[in-house]
Amino acid sequence: MRAKVKITYNTEKLMRALPKMIEDYIGSAGSTSAEESRKSIDEVRHGKQLSQRTIKLRLEGQHPSGKTIRTTDTTPLKWSKYLYNNIKGTKKGLEIPKYGYYHHIGEAWGFIKRPFITFKVGNKTRENFRNQLSKNFRK
Repeated sequence: MRAKVKITYNTEKLMRALPKMIEDYIGSAGSTSAEESRKSIDEVRHGKQLSQRTIKLRLEGQHPSGKTIRTTDTTPLKWSKYLYNNIKGTKKGLEIPKYGYYHHIGEAWGFIKRPFITFKVGNKTRENFRNQLSKNFRK
């Protein structure tokens, strides 16, 4: 008995295209994640409101950096707006100031965990990846 096998796909083509596909996927996911993380701060999704002491310090302008920054904004993580304004999506993914990560894991000033970093991939990015995958897998 003889069997005939016909190959209808090309793995080499896919292997060549995969690094670029992954880079594009991460880049697109980075900008979506940045938007979603900022939205998480705005909506206070981490569920922790400011203490009365912190609100008082904000009104007096006693910022932890030593600068005088007065604000009536009671949204956590938006005192100077530096963290909020510097959440960016890049080709390598999500970029935030280092102290933002410490706030996320709970090792920042006051040691309150505020998990605001959100990783999200948009539907358009997912669909584009699937299309590229099937296109580059064909012979």
